[in-house]
Amino acid sequence: MRRALITGIAGQDGSYLAEHLVAEGVEVHGTVRPDGRDALWRLAGVQGQLALHPLDLLDGPAVAALVRQISPDECYHLTGTRKPLADAREEAQLLEGALGTTHALLSAVHQVRPRAGFFFAASSEMFGPDAPSPQDEAAPLDPRTIYAIAKAAGMQLVRLYREEKGLRACSGILFNHESPRRGAEFVTRKITMGAACIKLGLVNELRLGDLAARRDWGHARSFASAMRLMVHREQPEDLVLATGQTHCVRDFAEVAFAHLGLDYRQFVVEDPGIPRPSRAGLVGNPARAQAVLGWRDEIPFRRLVEEMTDVDLKRAQTELSARRTNGPPAAGGEG
Repeated sequence: MRRALITGIAGQDGSYLAEHLVAEGVEVHGTVRPDGRDALWRLAGVQGQLALHPLDLLDGPAVAALVRQISPDECYHLTGTRKPLADAREEAQLLEGALGTTHALLSAVHQVRPRAGFFFAASSEMFGPDAPSPQDEAAPLDPRTIYAIAKAAGMQLVRLYREEKGLRACSGILFNHESPRRGAEFVTRKITMGAACIKLGLVNELRLGDLAARRDWGHARSFASAMRLMVHREQPEDLVLATGQTHCVRDFAEVAFAHLGLDYRQFVVEDPGIPRPSRAGLVGNPARAQAVLGWRDEIPFRRLVEEMTDVDLKRAQTELSARRTNGPPAAGGEG
């Protein structure tokens, strides 16, 4: 039986990838934070079929020891997720993870299983504002944020191990990809949660930043399938994973609210005081991935938004039902 190691298995991408691998009969191992702060709800469907390893990914020797213990046939390094407003400590961890953790994983995999496949989750944010559009694998890198710098450094390490050491290592240059498992701090989930809460009468409005901001939004489930395809190639290469289409925040809101029978214009307030990342509306060119993998994100934008909205409506209904059952907190209770 093939064995796979996924760092960040409890995240959006890791959970979908774990489901793909389990369905294909792979023995799946994943790292989780030792402090127990990972939200394991994303793994509910397969949690009994996984081996989870609490691990500090900034501990290089511990990372190497885990690789030696598992001896994986394929390794997916998915940690280092962008946060809209990361603090200095989180930015430092991004840099340490992209360099130290990625190097520890690559080195250990190369020593233990030199023919193993290795995938690194890079990001479209590595492209600068002057990159030609659409961005493909040849577009110049010009990272302008700590997150983008970290991802660019990690991708260069992967390239080094592929070209100089012969490891079957590759990076996926991931454009925006969403799902019902996306973190609640991202604008896409703010929209679908906001629409659901307004539908149920829990709130009266949704305040958003720049409604004209454009993104190339795909579905995380599709992107996870591409990761496995990339790892299985005998001649690995770095590939752009994207839809090749952009939509603005206004489009996202319009679809989500309309799916619930609402007109977003009656509830959405564009608030210039809400900070938005100062980056261009990047759009990826997935032609190379389609040519060498036979892959494309076949989940339409509308279906993605509607799926997210349906799930958040159910979440909001469950929360509302719990409130009605339990009643308001008792006066004088613990604060």
